[in-house]
Amino acid sequence: MGNRACIIHENAELGIYLHWNGGPESVYPMLEYARAHARLGESDYAMSRLVQVIANFLGGNLDIGLFRHKDYDRPDPGNHGLYYIDSQLRVVRRVRRGNPLDVEEEERRAWKHAYNTESPTMLERLAEKNDAHFVS
Repeated sequence: MGNRACIIHENAELGIYLHWNGGPESVYPMLEYARAHARLGESDYAMSRLVQVIANFLGGNLDIGLFRHKDYDRPDPGNHGLYYIDSQLRVVRRVRRGNPLDVEEEERRAWKHAYNTESPTMLERLAEKNDAHFVS
């Protein structure tokens, strides 16, 4: 049981496994919040901030994992599939159950989800768990 997904950097070896909050209504806000605090354009630093943002938000001890995606032998983790991102922490490709998805349409729908339209929004919840960790 879970709400799984993997976020994979298209040009780096690192992937992030999410056991919970792998749906687009969570992942797109996570990426947006991380973009505001990351050194964009440098994949290692950008991915590090994304991991930090997600781990701070999820808490717990089995909710997030890291893997070398070239060693990842499954096509996708189930549930919400794979999000391929660039060094700007933007989704550039999506695959779910082996099928490509329309990134623009998915993101548009994600921002209309109740997580992102009702208070507290996902971005507000991310800020609550993360703002203290980032210096303005």
